[in-house]
Amino acid sequence: MPEASVTPCDGLLLFSFSQVLEITKESLLKRSFAQFMRWNRVCATRPLSHSLIEKIGEFL
Repeated sequence: MPEASVTPCDGLLLFSFSQVLEITKESLLKRSFAQFMRWNRVCATRPLSHSLIEKIGEFL
């Protein structure tokens, strides 16, 4: 069961961020990162939750 503090928007951003990290070819990485940033703007009506920031940190 997902954490209550993680919203559907957080899930979308976390998924897209994980996809960015899995792609190794530079051109595909740039395209995926651009998509991630578009989704990030869609969700930019509120700050990212602390739990999402921690989850992204686990990938780095």
